[in-house]
Amino acid sequence: MTSDFVAELNRVSGKENILFKMTEAALEAPEFRVEDVIYPAVPGGHKTLVSLLHEYRAKGTSYRQHKQRVFKASYTNHYRTGLIQIIEALEFGSTNTVHAPMMQALALIKRYKSEKSNRINCYELGEAVPIDGIVPPELVDLLYRADSRRRQRILRSVYECGVFQSLREKLRCKEIWVKGAEKWRNPDDDLPQDYEARRAENYAKLRKPLDPRQFIDDLRDELDHELGQLNDVLGNQKLPWLKISEQKTGAVQLSPLDVLPEPVNLRRLKAAIRSRAMWTPSSCSNGCCWSSTPTGPGRGSARRRPAPTTTARTTCGTCGAAT
Repeated sequence: MTSDFVAELNRVSGKENILFKMTEAALEAPEFRVEDVIYPAVPGGHKTLVSLLHEYRAKGTSYRQHKQRVFKASYTNHYRTGLIQIIEALEFGSTNTVHAPMMQALALIKRYKSEKSNRINCYELGEAVPIDGIVPPELVDLLYRADSRRRQRILRSVYECGVFQSLREKLRCKEIWVKGAEKWRNPDDDLPQDYEARRAENYAKLRKPLDPRQFIDDLRDELDHELGQLNDVLGNQKLPWLKISEQKTGAVQLSPLDVLPEPVNLRRLKAAIRSRAMWTPSSCSNGCCWSSTPTGPGRGSARRRPAPTTTARTTCGTCGAAT
């Protein structure tokens, strides 16, 4: 969809040329004022930019219009009927009251499916439609449409798509579960049914205390002990490349290390490659051998060609330069 939008933008006559001239003028004189650099570079100056702004505000962005067309084509005409039928066949549940709005949204979609026709595009005025935490932010701009009396109405198809996207995420972390399911079941069913009755035995096998405060205190003491040992070891050595400050942010600072000498095996590897291929990436004057391949310099970028004379002449396979 984004590539289609870019292609459509390039077909607009004049806008690409204006953008190029503005960019060129800004890069040539970045320290000057906009009215001294940008306006003279645009054909028509300030009036042309004002006209473009009015056109944008009147028609909206091409990206948003294209997004609406793709959305309606993919969901409204194809996936909508099947997804709502699946929602009607499933029974959802949640033990957390925080997710009550999602349960209300699912009930609203089911009710409108059974009582209303699909030709009714918007929810009725005054209908309690939960939105916060239900509809993703990228769909909020597409959610409302003005009716003949210029009243903002909520589109059913957009709202349903937003609800299904949020439902997918909540099902993955089991904030909402499906009754009778196996993978998406109630998370309480993941524990043994006698877990509460055998809590002491289970905690003993895990070697953990029953009291949560004791568990937190032991964990904090262990963390303090280990960090204290690390601080003592590093602090006594007075390492020049390590600095530990008392600031809350960036308490540990490491200075860059010195460059290590080139390994002996690497020099031997270069010598072996040089003896077999009779070239090195650095021998190419154009420097293309270092950047033309994604896996490193010299990968398949040169070959040995027999010359009419007794000597061998090598060329760069990327640019054709003699090496």
